[in-house]
Amino acid sequence: MKIFDNSQNKSTIDLHEFITEDFFDGEEFEFHKALPGYSPVPVLPLLHKPEILSNLNIIVKDESRRFHLKAFKALGASYAIFKFLSQHDGEFTFCTATDGNHGRAVAWASSLNKMKSIVFVPGGTDEKVISNIRSEGAEIIIVNSDYDDTVKAAKKFSEDTGAILVQDTSFDGYTETPTNIMKGYLTQLRESEIIIPDVVILQAGVGTWAAAVILYYLKYFPERLPKFVIVEPKQAACCFESANAGKPVKASGNFKTIMAGLNCGTPSLTAFEVLRNYADYFVAIPDSFISEAIQIYETNNIESGKTGASGLAGLLAIAKDSDILNGDEKVLVFNSEGEN
Repeated sequence: MKIFDNSQNKSTIDLHEFITEDFFDGEEFEFHKALPGYSPVPVLPLLHKPEILSNLNIIVKDESRRFHLKAFKALGASYAIFKFLSQHDGEFTFCTATDGNHGRAVAWASSLNKMKSIVFVPGGTDEKVISNIRSEGAEIIIVNSDYDDTVKAAKKFSEDTGAILVQDTSFDGYTETPTNIMKGYLTQLRESEIIIPDVVILQAGVGTWAAAVILYYLKYFPERLPKFVIVEPKQAACCFESANAGKPVKASGNFKTIMAGLNCGTPSLTAFEVLRNYADYFVAIPDSFISEAIQIYETNNIESGKTGASGLAGLLAIAKDSDILNGDEKVLVFNSEGEN
C-alpha cells in the first residue's frame, strides 16, 4: 500500500470554480425518483467486522441494489442524457468509453429514451462485462489499447459521426456532460438520512464520483467536514500519482488489477481539482485486500463485486498499515456495485 498525505496541501476555494449555481438545485433527485424501478438504496451498519475494524462504527451505502444494474453509475449517465435531451429535439446516438458499469449505464439510459448507443471498451475487457452492456441494447466496439486510448477513440467517433459523447471524465473543451454526470451522483446522498461521518472512504477511477461526494459535503456541511480518503488500485493510481505531482498525470502502473471499474489512466480535470483541494489522503492498494473485503460484505449479507468492495478494502489497508484512523470513528464506505 502507498499513502500520499494531502492534508497539508488542501486549500479553501470557491465551489463555483468547479460548478454552476444550479448544481445543487435537486433536479437530479426529482428526475431519478420518477424513473421506472427507482427505489432509494439503503445505508446499512456493518455489524460483523474483523477485529482490526472492531472499534470503528462503519456504515455502508449499498449500491448493489441500484436498479437492475446494481451500480451507482446508473445515476450519472441517466441524468446527463436527460439533460441533453431536455435541450435538444430529435433522434440521437449516444456513445461512451468504459471499463465497466458506466458503459452499461449509458446503454440503459439510451434505451429508456429509445435511442441508440455505442460503447467502446478497452481490449481485454471481461466478456461478462461486454455481455451486460450488450444486454442493454448497445453496440460494442473493442479498442485494442488501454482506457485512456478508448476514451480518445470514443471522442473521435463522436466528432466524426455526430454521435453524442456521454463521458464521465472531463478534459479540455469537454466539461458540461461530466459535470451533469457528477450532479446525477448527488442522488446517492439526497435519498439517505443525513450522514455526517468522521471519515469517508471514496474509491476513484477518474475521480468524478468521489468529487461529487466531496462537493456535497462542502455545500451542506462546510463546518463539519469529514476526513476524505481516496482509494485506488496500486497499478492504476492516477489520482494518487497526480496528487503527488500536483497536476494531472497518467498513472505509471501496469493497469493489471481486478478492480476493473477503477482501471483508469488519467484523472478527470474537473474532478482532480476537487480532490487536490479537499481530499485528505490518497491511498493506492494492492488487489490482495479485495477478497477479504468481499468476504466481510458476504458475512453482512451484502453483495459486492471486486470494484464495489474496493472502498472497504482501502479501509482494511489503512487500518492495518497506517495511522490515518484513530480507532473509534464513524466511517462511511460505499459498496459501489454488486457482482455483475
